[in-house]
Amino acid sequence: MIHVTGFEGVASGFAWGIQLINTLILLLLVIVLPIFLGIYVYRDAKKRGMAYGLWTAAVVFVPFCIGLIIYFIMRQNYSVLTCPACLAAVAESHILCPHCGNPLQAQCPQCQTVMDPSWQLCPQCGTPLSQMNLSNVRHPRPQTDKGGVALAVVLVAVPLLTVVLGTMLFMNAPTNTTVSTPTATVIPHHE
Repeated sequence: MIHVTGFEGVASGFAWGIQLINTLILLLLVIVLPIFLGIYVYRDAKKRGMAYGLWTAAVVFVPFCIGLIIYFIMRQNYSVLTCPACLAAVAESHILCPHCGNPLQAQCPQCQTVMDPSWQLCPQCGTPLSQMNLSNVRHPRPQTDKGGVALAVVLVAVPLLTVVLGTMLFMNAPTNTTVSTPTATVIPHHE
């Protein structure tokens, strides 16, 4: 009988290495990837004026990247603003609301340059800010996130559906686990 112990050692080392690689890939997919996706969605949703905490939770905790897919479908454009007077959508560059005429940005009364309320003087003509009437200026605000209800449904429904389907599959699994082993018949050898 020949024993090849060196080959068995290499084979078990190779199997251990494959198992380590599989574990690292699983760790990457289950823990690291959702964290990086959550960071991306947190920053992106915050820039877009969306419910960034809720969207981040959806992307991190809803399995199979379903939360990420829904985020990409539901996310809003970058500067979605509404007029504070009539709640109509306005662009960031609008000086007046095109729907109701509400002043959205301060303008110099002398040269009509758009002014920042923190400025002391008009950068074009030098008119002091104290001469400007800023009381009627109502700045646009970010539009509210309308995907919150859909997101809440997804956050509840997807994990619940996953648990229900998993339970059904587990309950329907075959329960007969008896293993039949072949029996050997010994035939006596006569000489």
